[in-house]
Amino acid sequence: MGSYKRFNFQSVPMHDYGIRDIMRRATTPDLHVVLSFPQGNRLTVQYASHQELSQTFFLDCTVINNSPTPATFAIVEVLIDNDLVDPFAIDPFIQVGEIDQAPAPKLRIYRRTISAPPHLPIFEEGVADSHKAQISLQLPSSLLGSNYIYLQTKIMAQGVSKHEDWGIMVKGATLELIPPTSPLLVRTI
Repeated sequence: MGSYKRFNFQSVPMHDYGIRDIMRRATTPDLHVVLSFPQGNRLTVQYASHQELSQTFFLDCTVINNSPTPATFAIVEVLIDNDLVDPFAIDPFIQVGEIDQAPAPKLRIYRRTISAPPHLPIFEEGVADSHKAQISLQLPSSLLGSNYIYLQTKIMAQGVSKHEDWGIMVKGATLELIPPTSPLLVRTI
């Protein structure tokens, strides 16, 4: 007996690749990296008098799992436009290199690993803060006004490899995160 799916108000036979995809989803984590500022998706940067760099602000990087299958190990990478300044490292992210492939912007690579133990596995039902980490940043005053800053996220685990483009729209001194699903997103390539 074959497998069927609903399509246009009908029950139609499923192709073998569709059946394999459904089976894979039941046994593979569905991991994503979600970026935000501590206050949400917008942030107004502050500058001390006569300073070229903003006061330090933080980019939150949270790993979530949309699958009932937990992940016990993941490698997370956040790639950040080289125009932003990283004033100091915050565990568990470490800078591991750069990518400079024109015409895409030059990006710095920050990496962290999650492994259980000592960390908790990445559960669908888990508390988001259990897999949140931050990267410290500063905005040069030369980027004030109207600019676009490129970001990327990558996550790799057993059976999972995802890459998503993000962005930050700079309007005056206000930063707005642009998620992968936004029509405002400018792709790096």
